[in-house]
Amino acid sequence: MAASIRLLVARRITNDEFEALIAPCARSADRVIGPLEARAWTWYSDTHEHSIDRWSSTLLRPEVARWVLFLQTDVEYRWPPGPRDEFRGDFPLLHWITGGWSARRELRRLEQWERHGEIKLWPFLNRSEFDAAKRRARFLVGPRQRVA
Repeated sequence: MAASIRLLVARRITNDEFEALIAPCARSADRVIGPLEARAWTWYSDTHEHSIDRWSSTLLRPEVARWVLFLQTDVEYRWPPGPRDEFRGDFPLLHWITGGWSARRELRRLEQWERHGEIKLWPFLNRSEFDAAKRRARFLVGPRQRVA
């Protein structure tokens, strides 16, 4: 999953190639796979084959680096099911039909989900998990330099 996400964001594979690569991951018992897949799906259109655009690729790199770091750890995914775990394509129509009631309900749901942990560090739950993972990084690091 980590390698596939990196390839997608680096624009080395298309959306269709990405989906083919991660298909076996869907059978994983790892709870973070579904939410990561759902979030990555928002980066591209599934109506035609394409690479994500350069602008998105650049903006996504810090987030993707955090995801890859998470996948390289043994940290348990502890976020509750939430807005990143599912696609609700009916939002605009539903919001219009309900006069905004469903939008307010979804906003409250999102706010409650975000209070569960540090959203800027997702999929890590908190700063201590993230910092510990950075100290033990097995990926995205080069050789250590000695300081004189």
